[in-house]
Amino acid sequence: MTLSPNLMAAVARGLQRNRPIVEGQVRSLRGIAIEVAGIRAAVGELCTIRTAQGDVDAEVVGFRDRLAVIMPLGEPIGIAPGDPVVSHARPLCVTTGDGLRGRVL
Repeated sequence: MTLSPNLMAAVARGLQRNRPIVEGQVRSLRGIAIEVAGIRAAVGELCTIRTAQGDVDAEVVGFRDRLAVIMPLGEPIGIAPGDPVVSHARPLCVTTGDGLRGRVL
């Protein structure tokens, strides 16, 4: 059975959107760059670091020696080695509309 190119593209998009949530661990923190092991995420994807002091959202910005390098989107207070990191398998999105017209973000 052969699938049409449109159907194959739709299946590929569905598989990409429905990637399982994967949990990794903080390995190190250098400046504001955090290295995470055990996570499968692409550049630009949103992650959450679960710390003893609360959750910190972060974005994947690169890779180094099989580790994902993420940058926190807020204060990196309370992040420690071994803290769990969850990938949301989607990029950070901001809803826009007429209410943002003429505003600086």
